[in-house]
Amino acid sequence: MNKDLLRSFIGKTVKIDRGGHESSTGFILGANKSHFAVYNEHDGILYYQYFHIKSLTEYPRKDSDLSLEELEQYEYKDADDFTELLHSAKHQWVKINRGGHEKLEGILEDANHDYVTIITHDEVIHLATFHIRSISFGEKYESVSEESNSSSTRAVRRKRK
Repeated sequence: MNKDLLRSFIGKTVKIDRGGHESSTGFILGANKSHFAVYNEHDGILYYQYFHIKSLTEYPRKDSDLSLEELEQYEYKDADDFTELLHSAKHQWVKINRGGHEKLEGILEDANHDYVTIITHDEVIHLATFHIRSISFGEKYESVSEESNSSSTRAVRRKRK
């Protein structure tokens, strides 16, 4: 997967990978040099590194895509590369990888091209940046439905209290 391909899917509903812990279905919010951002109701905004993505499935239903106006309501970190993205989230709560043995949650203490340092409970964990498939930052967002002009509903994000 690469930036040019992913940019053609911005605002569209896609499924990332075919199954497993890292599989996710959501809207592509943006695509940068080394990673892209996806929003889904369950996980909020996720950031994936391109080289870990095996497949991308497009859902051709137009009613599931976002308009440019709707797309602008989702705020995501627009960093040039993955290391810059990580660095911008220092001292924030992060969730790395979605599940299985490689799932990790904690405070991002440090980040560079080679590794990240996560503090969780009574451990200090150093993880190779290469092995981060996906990451999300801060509080999880939950969805609420709002009535639109066309009488259809669309999920909108808000912070949990």
